[in-house]
Amino acid sequence: MNFMPQSEQTKARLAAERKALIDRSERFSRQLGRSPYNKVLLEGFVGVRDERRYTAAGLPVVKMQLRYIGQQSMAHTGKPGLHAERMVMCEISVLFIGSDLCSAVYRIAENSLVRVKGFLTRNAYKDELSWVILEAMGIEIIEDAPDKNASSDE
Repeated sequence: MNFMPQSEQTKARLAAERKALIDRSERFSRQLGRSPYNKVLLEGFVGVRDERRYTAAGLPVVKMQLRYIGQQSMAHTGKPGLHAERMVMCEISVLFIGSDLCSAVYRIAENSLVRVKGFLTRNAYKDELSWVILEAMGIEIIEDAPDKNASSDE
């Protein structure tokens, strides 16, 4: 009989599952000579940015919200060869680490349309694997935010 409290049992189970996944990923990496694919290219609108903070190693870090709004094709419509479109809206936290990226983020106006390249990772402040954050490796402006002072007649 196991006398661990349920939360301890859950933590132990999650740790065992995490270790098993890490082992499988390492085996996959050895077989293919690379890590499992994890690359993200996401275009969206700049949202709220947190204040710049610093890691224990002294690297600057900025977290920003990126809002995606657009039409996406749905693969499963029930009819072969038919793909339906649907409106998708979501928001994801994007983490920028390093002087160049952090400086670039602060030069971009809120509501500008940007393209962010990066990879998904767990949010370091959470103990669960399901808390996902996009760690940026690059950002570029597609379109500046509309000028709030510009006339709507133009």
